[in-house]
Parts: sequence; C-alpha cells; structure tokens
Amino acid sequence: MAELPDLSVFAATLNKRFKGKTLKNLEIHYSKKLNVSEAELKSNLEHHKLQNVVRSGKTLQFHFGKEKVLGLHLMLRGELKAITENEPIPKHTILAFYFSEKQGLLVTDPLKQAKATLNPPENKVPDALDITVEQLQSLTNKRNKPSKNC
Repeated sequence: MAELPDLSVFAATLNKRFKGKTLKNLEIHYSKKLNVSEAELKSNLEHHKLQNVVRSGKTLQFHFGKEKVLGLHLMLRGELKAITENEPIPKHTILAFYFSEKQGLLVTDPLKQAKATLNPPENKVPDALDITVEQLQSLTNKRNKPSKNC
C-alpha cells in the first residue's frame, strides 16, 4: 500500500512527466469503482491539459481544470506504470491515460480495488503530514479509544 510520503513522491514525479500535456485518450478497463459513468468521466477529462497532480490524504488528485479533478486512491495493491502509446496493456489494468507525445500512464490493481472519483469531495480533516502537535493533542484528548480507531 502506498503511504503518504510515497504518494507525495508520486505526485511530484507525475508532475515532472505529464504536467502541461493534453490527455488524448482515457481507456477505462474496469468501471465498477467509478462514481460517474464512463462517458461522463471521459468527456470531463479527455482533450484537457493536466494542470497539476497533488496528494490529498491518501489520494492523488489529477487537476485538468475547474471542476475537472480525478481523485485516484490506489487502495491496497494499486500501482502506477508509465508506458508509451504502442505498448500492450497488462492484465489487471483499471485505467489507461494516453497523453500527447505518445506518453501514457496505467493504473493497475490485481484486486480491482483502486478507485477513481471525478471531482472528489474536499477533505474535512487536517492532513497527517501537516498536522501540528496542538491539533494532534486536541484530536487524541477527545477520545478514550486507541489512536487507530480515531
């Protein structure tokens, strides 16, 4: 499972490789975890430039413009793989992004748990990598349970 520092590195790497490139084609190989129809997802993202990739909690958010954000949660076994346009698609592919200049990105998951969400809701809790000591104490002092259950 990708942890927060891993996801931060993934976001930085994806920005270096794909930021400013236009998404020519989005192939959806497994749609059961989508929050919208395949057609709606494709129409919102295809032919738009990737403006930024950021980590938000345990998701990567691909910003393609105002109200064109794809949240991607890799779950337990999801992986990202860079490809070129003519490479064969491996087994367990969930999504395939094809950008300009024949560069691509795959989301694979043998458990089919990776989840893509169009325009995910904003996180309402502080980010674990940005939380202050005071915020942590405030959150943990309110509960009489082990921290894992908070």
